[in-house]
Amino acid sequence: MLDFKFCLENKVKLIYSATSATLGNEGEDKNLSPYAFSKSRNLELLENLKKWFNFKYEVIYFYNVYGPRQICTGDMATVVGIFEDHFLKNKNIGWAGFAGFDMTPTMESFQKQIRLDISLTHERLSLGMTYSSLLGGLKQYVIFPSTYRLNAQHGGIILGIRIFQSKWINGYINTAYQWGQMVWEDPASKEYIFSSKSEGIKPEFEITIYPKFWLQLSTKVGYQQISKLELPQVNSADLSGFFYSLGLKINLSNEKY
Repeated sequence: MLDFKFCLENKVKLIYSATSATLGNEGEDKNLSPYAFSKSRNLELLENLKKWFNFKYEVIYFYNVYGPRQICTGDMATVVGIFEDHFLKNKNIGWAGFAGFDMTPTMESFQKQIRLDISLTHERLSLGMTYSSLLGGLKQYVIFPSTYRLNAQHGGIILGIRIFQSKWINGYINTAYQWGQMVWEDPASKEYIFSSKSEGIKPEFEITIYPKFWLQLSTKVGYQQISKLELPQVNSADLSGFFYSLGLKINLSNEKY
């Protein structure tokens, strides 16, 4: 509580480390233990402090934290720990890469952006990084009464699971959490006007063709949801919606077909 008091008195934003113990069983487990109880009450206090005193804070859930003491085996093993354990034991670890284009929703139209993914794979699971950049910039982005040029770059993490496998095609469900920067420029002078940090989530369904070969054709369809923009005059819904992708996938693993 001293941390709360210090931040409130000095007008400092608080970064609060929360726990998934307060979220179990649709929130019903928040009183399951003294630890979960105290954490859930602290979250309620933060919400009230924001209402009463405009207290600024951010809540972080450290899912699957990793490091020297991470749990690598058993029911409580982290995702990164499982990959480390299997990598050290040479248990069916491989990697996959994707290079292609996303056709993403932007101002009621589709805009092409380049996309690169690279992941570690283990059996049906994958864990990696993703990067995307708006190709060439969007020349016509109207924020009344002016027209701007939009450039956007995002990076993040991507998790995947193979849901079916056959001789000719494989199917995957992937989810990416991305964050990055959107920059608006004057289209004539190319001078920087304003920018915004952004965050979003991209669940998608992927099909790869002819999985027995290391180089495969990959198609994806999904939904992009931009959840955070720091500019009130820009509607995040203009940058959210269904998207599709086409590219090549390199899949080097020890999977048996």
